[in-house]
Amino acid sequence: MGFGSKRTVRFGINYTPAQRWYFCWDDWDARAVAADLDAIAALGADHIRLQLLWPSFQPNPTYVSPGHLRRLGELMTLAEARGLDVVVTLLTGFLSGYVYLPAGVSPRAVFTDERVWAMEMLLARRVLEVVGARPNFMGLDVGNEINCLDHELPVRDGDAWARRFLEQVQPLMPGKPIVNGIDHTPLLAGSTFSMTHLARAYPIICLHAWPYFSGAIKKGRLDQAPCTHLARFFTQFVRLWGDQPQRPVWIQEFGANDLWGTFEERAAYLRQTVELAIRSGVTMFTWWCSHDKTRDLKFDEFEYVYGLYTPDNQPKDLAAVYRELVDRYARADLSAMPAGYDCEIAVPENFRPAYLPHEATADYLERTLASNVWKIYDEYLSQVAEGKTPVLVRGKS
Repeated sequence: MGFGSKRTVRFGINYTPAQRWYFCWDDWDARAVAADLDAIAALGADHIRLQLLWPSFQPNPTYVSPGHLRRLGELMTLAEARGLDVVVTLLTGFLSGYVYLPAGVSPRAVFTDERVWAMEMLLARRVLEVVGARPNFMGLDVGNEINCLDHELPVRDGDAWARRFLEQVQPLMPGKPIVNGIDHTPLLAGSTFSMTHLARAYPIICLHAWPYFSGAIKKGRLDQAPCTHLARFFTQFVRLWGDQPQRPVWIQEFGANDLWGTFEERAAYLRQTVELAIRSGVTMFTWWCSHDKTRDLKFDEFEYVYGLYTPDNQPKDLAAVYRELVDRYARADLSAMPAGYDCEIAVPENFRPAYLPHEATADYLERTLASNVWKIYDEYLSQVAEGKTPVLVRGKS
């Protein structure tokens, strides 16, 4: 995997603190965090993905908060005591629908301004001084869906920035991977980072396979093929641009909000997504997310009910389904799983996601469905509807 583990398949959780959300970095309560991590460990999870709100950790271009770094160290210790490895997401400038950037930093400047570059490198050095040598430090995520800061950034600029980040930061953390946790937009809209970069530059390909935000849910319920096959399709699709056919794939975010379907539909989505993705070679899953948000915080309505736990750490029904999957697959003999394909879908060698302006239509989901990648997925789904098991292959240009 690159993320060392004795497990065959790794299962983790995107951690969302139950109290004060990620504002807890500024209003710290270690006992509350410990209770959250106890709950996550009880699910059988072996890792968490952790967000560092950028302006909280770096409120000034030349200053990284020592207090916040101490809190990060304390959280790492709490996680280690519970058998949880930690992926640290460094430049968290976008999260749960809001942009969080240090004062004076614009979204485009994150990728193009040398002054902001110096800030990024300072933050990386300070954070790695705290976490880099810890036994439960899994690796570094460049930033949470960092592409969402600037969908209009030319791909050549996004790739150049990301390559420079890898060149400068990787030597600071030998033996640990750096990944890039983008959402689906570079895949569907051809923006910010190229497919070739995402498929080749990192030791692990990260995919966010959201049934809602990708538009898949407009094609069927959570428990139907457009949603349940999405992670499997994305895995095959991105690998077409890789230089290693079996490069590890991590479904870093996927989820089934309480508002998007019944419990039965959400449970079926979770089970089928994991099983189908494993059959395509995925060996790491991180569910979004651990805890529901409290109502004293202002977010879009659906943001409150993503969790496997309530804000008072009571397990919701889907938590048992997650635990069931951990028990079934974490140490399973994957060679026993059927993985055959009985039809091929050829993707031309010269195929690229057609660039879609981010505000092409007023309806975001309709815009994503306009992607030429969806035409391939529709063909894939038509084969599934006929009872076949399709595989994507490179075809002639």
